Amino acid sequence: MKKIFYKKPAIPVLACIILLLLISGLGKSFSQYIEENDIEKEDTKEVKRILEKESQKEGTLPAYIAYNIKAIKVPYLNDAIRISWNINPNYDDQFIIGRSNEIIDTKERALSALSVTVINSKSKNIYIDEGLKPGTYYYVILAKDKIYKRDIELYRDINYTSLPVIIDVPEVKSNHVMNIFAKSVGGKKILVTWEHLSLPGNVYYVYRSNSVIDSENNLRRAKRVGVVVNNDEYLDEDIEDTDREYYYAVTLKDSRGIENPDLVPDQNYTTKAVVFKKTVTASITDISATLIDLRDIKIKWKLTGESGDPDIIGFELYRSGEMINRPDKIDSAIHIKSLDKSVQYYIDKVDFTGEFFYAVLLKRKGGIINVTLERGENYTDEPVIVANTFKIVSIHAEPEGSNIIVKWNYSGITEDKLYKIYRTVRNISSVNNLKEKNFLATVDITDKSYTDVNVPVGKYFYGIVPLKKTKGYRVLKGINIISEPVTISMRKNAEYVEKYSGDREYREETRDIDLIIKRTFFSGYFREAIKELKKAVKNSDNKRDIAKAKLFLGRSYIEIGQYRRALKYLIMRDARKYFPDETKFWRDFAMLRVNRR
Repeated sequence: MKKIFYKKPAIPVLACIILLLLISGLGKSFSQYIEENDIEKEDTKEVKRILEKESQKEGTLPAYIAYNIKAIKVPYLNDAIRISWNINPNYDDQFIIGRSNEIIDTKERALSALSVTVINSKSKNIYIDEGLKPGTYYYVILAKDKIYKRDIELYRDINYTSLPVIIDVPEVKSNHVMNIFAKSVGGKKILVTWEHLSLPGNVYYVYRSNSVIDSENNLRRAKRVGVVVNNDEYLDEDIEDTDREYYYAVTLKDSRGIENPDLVPDQNYTTKAVVFKKTVTASITDISATLIDLRDIKIKWKLTGESGDPDIIGFELYRSGEMINRPDKIDSAIHIKSLDKSVQYYIDKVDFTGEFFYAVLLKRKGGIINVTLERGENYTDEPVIVANTFKIVSIHAEPEGSNIIVKWNYSGITEDKLYKIYRTVRNISSVNNLKEKNFLATVDITDKSYTDVNVPVGKYFYGIVPLKKTKGYRVLKGINIISEPVTISMRKNAEYVEKYSGDREYREETRDIDLIIKRTFFSGYFREAIKELKKAVKNSDNKRDIAKAKLFLGRSYIEIGQYRRALKYLIMRDARKYFPDETKFWRDFAMLRVNRR
């Protein structure tokens, strides 16, 4: 792979662009420059596209940024997408490929994307994402360490795709099997029936699987159990394990020898499993995995219904770096231990760091293993993180009414579980900058959250420090202090209500837009401004007053941080007609804030 990270870059074009902008716009604010030069939304997107392409030049991307991401549909398959990329070979940490049905161009969308697989610089730079339903798909590749720190950097068509890959609904041909039905008929037998098509030379292929055969990929994985000529049923007598679920599909091979692979639910494949009357009464429940020492993980579970299922002889325990939520993932997991049914916990002593998931399966006489998987019952859905030492890995805060909820994550284990939560109005670089009044409470680090109640209006930073041993403790942005301040917006002011609710002159002149704006917006009562201006819009018959009310409705929503609602009023035709310059300025201002979120 060609290395692109080690050459010293020539003077970048970006520097020339910035120099020209500074010369032409000297002494102007950014917003003034946009307004005077009438840079429209599409032009801004084009500039951003040029800048991102410029940043892709040799030597300008950090080592933790994957690059050259591409996603294309796999030819001849209706449910698979091929993703390719490049990674700096000297970067040792892992990367995660994420998938979403919308473009992943913001931090929030990146963090909520579905994790597809984990890769590193030694991995092949190609991955096939298969078994996809019809829909639109976008991809992103991010360093795992940056995800944990919530430090997300996104570069269009470099580490995330901007063009969708579309999986179409397969075109259903008319010559497919219809009205498939499957049922157990005693012993270890299942009868499969369908509607016979009166076409010459018909041959039916019967497939069986332990999961729904709803795609060409799943059809290829299924076992072909029978070939039927000019008939409408098949008796499957090759059932060995009556504890499993069975699904069927029947395809048609026509007189030309061509098999139609199109699949239609409840027409040529079954969506309901066939389960034998002998039901599994015993089951595993309440699995949990907890780090109890630096490298020791305790896995616990419960066995219920054992008395009604005397064939149970024990358990099989598995570990994996990904969730063991499908039977095929059992094959790739590590088998840790076979345990007697009297044992319902195990301590796994791992000798390396990482994330670990577990699954416990029932074992019956004859070595039969029940691979039915139930989330949170017999497999874990949250990883246990084993690190070299205890550390806090991330912290964030979010407002909820007049309260602020602070949440954090950590890895490893420590005996010193007591920490202190602090609040400041400024971002600090050292714990020496803190005063006693900044500290809010002492918390147990394992609680992972704290609620600061009745917070005054303003912007605040929150952080966490050990109760003891603070000497040499480093303040790290996004790790033990939040990256950006969290805001408590101005709430309805009792002073305003007392001052104006009984003002007869004010009540009689509510149609005077300028008076409303003066008494509410320019006095800082933005929520009251919204309330009164909405009434004025309904009651006024003056078109200019209505337009002005909408302008200040937009500005009021900007002041309380609700930029999308602000845009609703700032793009209205009458507001733009009477106040074109003001609406454009505040519309651009709100758009910038929306795009940053």
